[in-house]
Amino acid sequence: MAIHTITSLDEYHKLAKSHDKIIIRFTEECNGPCKTIAPLYEKLSETHKDIFFLSVNVDKCKDVATEFKINSMPTYFAVKTRKIDKVLVGANFYGLTKLVASFK
Repeated sequence: MAIHTITSLDEYHKLAKSHDKIIIRFTEECNGPCKTIAPLYEKLSETHKDIFFLSVNVDKCKDVATEFKINSMPTYFAVKTRKIDKVLVGANFYGLTKLVASFK
């Protein structure tokens, strides 16, 4: 499944209503750690078809970043049935893999 890039808080809320399991990545284009871990996020989205993967560019979508109180990038949220289940801050390859795997 491809990673869906959201552009507004309204779009996020609509998608959250139609998907039970979501991983959200908050990223910045010029952030080195975000670039480093991006290929792993892409790979995980391809191998875990039962999870809906989202990406939010905090520079272009400040309303979503504000809603989730984002202070560091990358930050990942595991959302189950519209409730935050787990949070991972930083470019932690093992942590991201574990976060996605725990969503089964």
